[in-house]
Order: sequence, then C-alpha cells, then structure tokens
Amino acid sequence: MSLSIRIVVVAVVSLTAFSALAQGRVQVKRWFHPGERDWVSLAESEAGDDQIRGWGYKDPKAQFFGAAQPFEGSVAVARWYNERDSDWVTLADSEASDAEISSWGYVKKTPQFYASRTKVAGTVAVYRWYNKKDSDWITLAEGEIPDATLSSWGYTDKRLQFYAWERP
Repeated sequence: MSLSIRIVVVAVVSLTAFSALAQGRVQVKRWFHPGERDWVSLAESEAGDDQIRGWGYKDPKAQFFGAAQPFEGSVAVARWYNERDSDWVTLADSEASDAEISSWGYVKKTPQFYASRTKVAGTVAVYRWYNKKDSDWITLAEGEIPDATLSSWGYTDKRLQFYAWERP
C-alpha cells in the first residue's frame, strides 16, 4: 500500500472516530473500594457519583472518554463481575469471547462505551493489568499510574486493550 493511500485511510478512520465522539462522548472514571481492594472503571452513564460512593467506592479519577455509539474501527467495551471474589474487569469485546470470560467466573456483562481498535489522533492507549495475589484487574490509560508503581503493588501482565480519547 502506498504512503498516500495509507495517509488517506488513517485520515478517514480518524474523522470517523472523531465524528462518533462528537455524537456523544462518555466519561470514564476509575474508583477504588478499600474493603474489597478492588478497582473499577465506570462510565458516567452507569451510575451517579453519590450512588457509587454508597456502594463503598471512593477516590474517583477521570481516566478517558469513550464514544456513546459504535463507529468504523470501533470495539465495544463492557465490564464484567466475578461474584466469587467481588471483582470487576473491563474488557473490549475483541479480548475474549463471552463464553471464555464466563468460564473465568465473570457474569453480569454491562456494556459501557465504544473505543478505537487503533491509535488515532487524540487517543491514548488503555491497558489492563492483573494482580494475582488479590485476583484483581485494573484498567488504566497510558501514564495514569506509573508502570513501576503498579509492579511494586504486584500487578503484572500488562495488555493493550483499546484506544480512548484523552481526558481534558
């Protein structure tokens, strides 16, 4: 593929993604539950801050923005719940099948937003980390918490999930 065709393809994907975002963006915040030692990333449309605090979560941090509607090159993102260890995980539909996620003990798939499968202008890489000791997942935008800090907390297995729009 020639360079000019690649530039056009990237420009079209970027414009399509920005058009989807202009039609409705969804702010995503990371919350922490000290009793459960659990992180969860919640889209603003899922519950109000007061309700989330009532569930025992605290210290909300703005993470990134997703799109409210699908767009060309997008992937649906959902959160899943594991009742055995009271853990939430945020997963893009392309990461594993629903049957596989269910076999890990996760239920209650809750759609959250759409993100880009590829890097486009204005987006940031979003990663999933795992802490084996706590059986805990955390979803973070690039640079949100330094990798060295996460490693010192016992998180490993950093995996690229998707690209979302940077927080302002």
